Amino acid sequence: MGLKGTLAFLLVIVSTTLAIQERPCEKYGEYIRDVTNRCFYYRCMSDLSSVRRPCAPGTTVPDDYIGDYESNPQDANPCHGPNLPCGGTWTPWSEWGECSVTCGGGVQYRTRSCPAGGCTGPSEMSRACNTDPCTTIGPWSDWSACSTTCGTGTQTRTRTCSGDCADVVTEETRDCTENIFCVDPWSDWSECSVSCGVGGTRTRTRTCVGNCEGVSVTETEDCNADPPYCVSDWSEYGDCSVTCGIGGTKIRTRVCTGICDNVATQESESCAADPPYCVGPWSDWGDCSITCGVGGTQTRSRTCDGDCDGVSTVESRSCDADPPFCLGPWSTDVETPCSVTCGNGTKTHTRICIGNCDNVVTEEVRPCVTGVPCFLWTDWLNKDTPDTIDGGDPGGDGDYEIDLNDPCGKGNFAAMKAECRTVGTHIPHYEMYVGVDPTPLVVPCLKIPMGLVCANNNVPNGTCADFEVRFLCPNNEAFHARSRAFATVIEGGPP
Repeated sequence: MGLKGTLAFLLVIVSTTLAIQERPCEKYGEYIRDVTNRCFYYRCMSDLSSVRRPCAPGTTVPDDYIGDYESNPQDANPCHGPNLPCGGTWTPWSEWGECSVTCGGGVQYRTRSCPAGGCTGPSEMSRACNTDPCTTIGPWSDWSACSTTCGTGTQTRTRTCSGDCADVVTEETRDCTENIFCVDPWSDWSECSVSCGVGGTRTRTRTCVGNCEGVSVTETEDCNADPPYCVSDWSEYGDCSVTCGIGGTKIRTRVCTGICDNVATQESESCAADPPYCVGPWSDWGDCSITCGVGGTQTRSRTCDGDCDGVSTVESRSCDADPPFCLGPWSTDVETPCSVTCGNGTKTHTRICIGNCDNVVTEEVRPCVTGVPCFLWTDWLNKDTPDTIDGGDPGGDGDYEIDLNDPCGKGNFAAMKAECRTVGTHIPHYEMYVGVDPTPLVVPCLKIPMGLVCANNNVPNGTCADFEVRFLCPNNEAFHARSRAFATVIEGGPP
C-alpha cells in the first residue's frame, strides 16, 4: 500500500473515536468492515482513501465479513440481512496487570474499552493472584514452668509463625521432675453401669504421678438405675400402608425389659405415601400440531389421584412434521416468462419451501417455445438482367444483383445470410459454371455488400445467367417496415 493510502487509513482511525476501519485500503473499489459498528462499512476510493457509508435498512455487516474484490470488484457490498444490533463493539481485553502483592493473596486487573459507546457488560475484570501465604518465623520463647508440682511433668516453649507454616515446628516439649509422686482429688462418680433396671455399679478415680506404689486410684460402689425397666429406642417408622396417595398409617416399635407395666412398645400415626398422589402411566404422544415443516408441538397426558398440586398431567414437546418442510405450488407458465422472445428458450419455475428445506428442489428449468421466428427470408429479388442496364435499357454488361435498397430494413445494417440462384431454373450460383474452363469470374453470393455480380465478358457464351437473390433478416420492426412478403420462415437462428 502506498504512502497516500496509509495516511488515509491513519486519518480514519485518528479522526474519530466512534469508527474504526478494520484494515487499510489495498485496491480501488474494496469494501471494508467497520469494526466498531456493524451498521456501517467503508468504500475504498481510487487514491486508496475510504468513505464511511451506512448499510441499507434491515441489513448489517457480518462480523466475519471479508471483502470479495477479486471475484466481483464492483459488487461486494458487505451488508446482508437479517438486521443485527448496531451498538458499540468492545475492544479486546488487555493483558493482566501486575499483582498487588508478592505473597499472601493479592489482586490483578485487565480492562477493555468501547470506543463507539453502547456496549453492554463490564469494562474491567479482576482475579486473585499470588495466593501463597507469606512465611515469617519468630524466635523461641523461654521454657515454661513445669506442668506439675510433684512427680514428673513437662515444660514447653513456643515461637510464632505466619504464612505457610505447615512444615514449621512452633512448639517444643521436654520432661521435668519435682516431688516423688502427686495425687489428684477424686473424680465424680461415674454413671451407673446399667442405664435401666437394678444391680449396677459405679466408680470414681484419681490420678497419681511419680512413685505411686500402694496408692489407691480407683473406688467402686453398688447403684440402681432409674427407672426400673429398660426400653430400646423407637424403631424407624415402617412403610406407609398405601403406596401412593393419602390416608394411610405407619407403625414404629421398641423393646422393654424389666418391670414394663404401662410402658408403650408400639406407636402409629397417619401418613401419606411418597408421593402423596397416584398417577397413571403417560399416554402415547399425540399427533404433531402441523402436517408439514418444523416447529410444531405434540402432547401426552396421565391421570392423578390424591394431593395432585404441582403434579404435571400434561406434557408437550416440539416436533417436526414428516416431511419436515412445506411446499407451495410451482409457478405457472403465465407467471414465468420465457428466457427469449423468439425461437426456443427456457422457463425457470419456482416454488416456496418453508422449514428444513435441505435438498428440496425449489427451482426447475423447463423448455419453452415462443412460436415467433427469430429470422425471416425475404422474397427472391431480381433487380437486373444480363442484357439490360440495371433492369432497364438494353445493352447491359452482366447481371448485377447489388445495391438492393437495404432489404432487411433500415437499422438492421446487413442480412444474416444471403442465397443466390438462377431465375426459373433455380440453379444455385455456385453450381452454375462448374467444369467451365476457364472458370468465369463470378463474385460469390454475399450478405455484405448485398447480392451477387456476374460480368458478361467473363462467361463462355458472353452472357451471364439471370440470377435472383434473397436475404435472411432479423424478425423486427425494421424488417416488417419493408412491407415485403416472406417466402420461407426459419425459426431459432440462421443456419
